[in-house]
Amino acid sequence: MHLLESVCSERSLCARGTGFYYHFDKTDHTLQIYCEISEQLIYEAMCSKFVSLNPQAFIEKLEKLAQIKALVLSNNQTINLNDILACDRLHGILENNTSIANKSNYLQNHHFKKFTCFLKEKHGLEEFQIKSLCCAKSGTSYFRALLKTFKGNEITVRDITLSGLTRKISEAITYDLIAREFSFSIGGPADNLLILSTKLKLLSRLLDPYFYPEKMLLLYTQSEENQGLS
Repeated sequence: MHLLESVCSERSLCARGTGFYYHFDKTDHTLQIYCEISEQLIYEAMCSKFVSLNPQAFIEKLEKLAQIKALVLSNNQTINLNDILACDRLHGILENNTSIANKSNYLQNHHFKKFTCFLKEKHGLEEFQIKSLCCAKSGTSYFRALLKTFKGNEITVRDITLSGLTRKISEAITYDLIAREFSFSIGGPADNLLILSTKLKLLSRLLDPYFYPEKMLLLYTQSEENQGLS
């Protein structure tokens, strides 16, 4: 649970996170995000049918993403984006978080073609596939991903969870594929792959039910304190 509190009624859902207020209107499927400090409306968007089915879960994702971004940007010093960025600089981050949360819905509902087609076009890939399969011998279900560039370089990874799968794709891109696709040109294949790898790493943390930004902050704080005492 990443939200501090939430109130649900027949017409709307209101929730408070770390530095943000969220309001979802169930009648017109509008999401509004306000800055907790200034009470200023920072971001507003029309949501998809997936969000309308479970707005609480979607807002949880947005809050988790905001906390992860805060950890990254602050070098593990805070989970509150308002501590490091002014309200007028938050719109772009929240817009990007909403896009990532929507993509995660595609994955979790096994709409793999929608997910892969978007990323394939966005990042200039020749092929990107994700399939849900079952091992004939053990009967174990797992996911397999194939990613191929226009230079003919490809990676294939497998995992039993979608969070593990996206993490492995990200790592394979960073430590294997980029080296084979290396380009000095801005906006070239290697640059696109690096952006994709970063996006997939963020997705893996979002989908991981055991990854809590709050716990990461606590562990880092305790580690710094222990180092100071030694």
